[in-house]
Amino acid sequence: MKNALIATTRTYAIGDPHGMCYEFESLINMIEDDLGKNPVPQAKIVVMGDIIDRGNDSAGLVQTIVDLPKRFPSVEIIAILGNHDRHLLQIADGNLKYLTDWRSDDAGGKCTLRDYGVDPNIASNKISEALTQALPAEHLVMFRNMPLLFDDGKTVFTHAGIRPGVAISNQLEEDLLFIRADFLEYTGTLPRFVVHGHSPRRDPEIRPNRLNVDTGSGYGLTLTCGVLSGTSSTDIKFLSVPITRMPCTWKDIPRYEIFNPFDSEHAA
Repeated sequence: MKNALIATTRTYAIGDPHGMCYEFESLINMIEDDLGKNPVPQAKIVVMGDIIDRGNDSAGLVQTIVDLPKRFPSVEIIAILGNHDRHLLQIADGNLKYLTDWRSDDAGGKCTLRDYGVDPNIASNKISEALTQALPAEHLVMFRNMPLLFDDGKTVFTHAGIRPGVAISNQLEEDLLFIRADFLEYTGTLPRFVVHGHSPRRDPEIRPNRLNVDTGSGYGLTLTCGVLSGTSSTDIKFLSVPITRMPCTWKDIPRYEIFNPFDSEHAA
């Protein structure tokens, strides 16, 4: 009998946390416990984008990620850029194209502004300066250095997915941040197994060519982490934390008036 393969690497892919800091920290505790019980020579924690908006403490969640290298000095920490994260960065840089959408009640940008001590209804001509001044320098550095994807040679981690038929090196930023149907409905072979978020589902969605770990944390459901071993892209287990605190967006408008992503395959 051949000896069973023992994983030498492990990747913890955390679905879109959307500012749910309490649950995110609970999930990090679970990861720490898992690593303690099942150590591996190489481990990564990958946060799949949309770190901010909708939740109760986006600023606190960003700080938690900033502090992860101190807590896990031997673990590689990668925070992937999501569309919500890019909106904040663009607005801080003076690009107000998505300001109206970002400050809509459903998008949750108002929650993030509050978390950083900025009036969520501040005038458009003042918001960039106010946000830049409010963001701690280490937070701004983190946002500016978030990659659009991480490719470990076997698996690609990116926020929304990839464009089928296009080489990894030629993927467009808009697709990596926003793609849905053309990627989600594709059943053919992709250049890599893809781990993504962006399109919330009630449970992790495993397909032969991809894994979706967004389980609706920003909508009050659960925050999920897919645990991928080094032996196989399909050898996956899950860690999950139920959302126990009301998302910030519910404070702005009644819950039943918020766009329900589970009524559509094209959630925001």
